[in-house]
Amino acid sequence: MPSIYYHRNFRQGSFYHIFNRGANKLNIFKDVIDYSTFTDILQYYLNYPNGKALSILQRHAKKSKTKLLKVRNLESSFEIHSYCLMPNHFHFLIYQKNKPTQNNSITNYMRRIMITYSMFAKHKYKRSGTLFQGRYKNVIVDSTEQLLHLSKYIHRNPLPLLKSQPLSTYPYSSYQDYLGNLDRPWLKTSTILNHFPKTPIQQYKQFVEQTEDSPALLEKISLDQPYS
Repeated sequence: MPSIYYHRNFRQGSFYHIFNRGANKLNIFKDVIDYSTFTDILQYYLNYPNGKALSILQRHAKKSKTKLLKVRNLESSFEIHSYCLMPNHFHFLIYQKNKPTQNNSITNYMRRIMITYSMFAKHKYKRSGTLFQGRYKNVIVDSTEQLLHLSKYIHRNPLPLLKSQPLSTYPYSSYQDYLGNLDRPWLKTSTILNHFPKTPIQQYKQFVEQTEDSPALLEKISLDQPYS
């Protein structure tokens, strides 16, 4: 039987929207530790590995008896440009920078993330069965307009949870990095911010929080809108 993490043809020089949710739409993140552990896993497998992320993740892994998959000391062939973690789903905007290989690809990266976090969550919550709802979905981004609106869509995801609180207060996405409140080297913000050349942070913030959504564009890169 083939692995559910089957190989996908991620093309060099292309952006992708990657997303998945919990089985039966159940929550995959229930507290701050869950969110921080998942974020540490993202960084760990992206940087092969990085000091702080490694020490934190090793501590989590030891407590939860989670096995960290073996990593190689090499530069990733891809970049994370935006992400958002929601209680029952996640979104990534990833760029396939270099030609992918079997051991250095988005496919391999997603396999490692989902296996490692599933082990952590299953031990913590004493649950059985699958954590995620089947295969993650990936959609190629075809234009600059789609790219900008996808980044906006990803960062606007928490609005229903925040109610009257500002979008900038949500801690589990890359929006803080785009606003200059965080500077995490494993997140690539410059590509999108460079499309707002005069005052990048202020212009991008206005674009995300004040301009109209584009449902027609999002339908092409989200498959099954709404995704919540």
